[in-house]
Amino acid sequence: MTDSGQIYSCNSTAEAFLRLTDGNRSLGATADAVCEEFDVTREQLLSDLEELLTYLQSEGVIDNIDANA
Repeated sequence: MTDSGQIYSCNSTAEAFLRLTDGNRSLGATADAVCEEFDVTREQLLSDLEELLTYLQSEGVIDNIDANA
């Protein structure tokens, strides 16, 4: 839940991404780890994760993260 009271839910891929995002891994390294858990191409996953990051940042759910780091 955010300060606004908004509740967010996520699918298993987004859950894995959030679980594996630790502030030390790059987006690419996190995508690699998620790819090990799911049958998805790295390219598609990176595209989806970049979109998810943009959305979560715009909603104030997570701090700004440099997707290129």
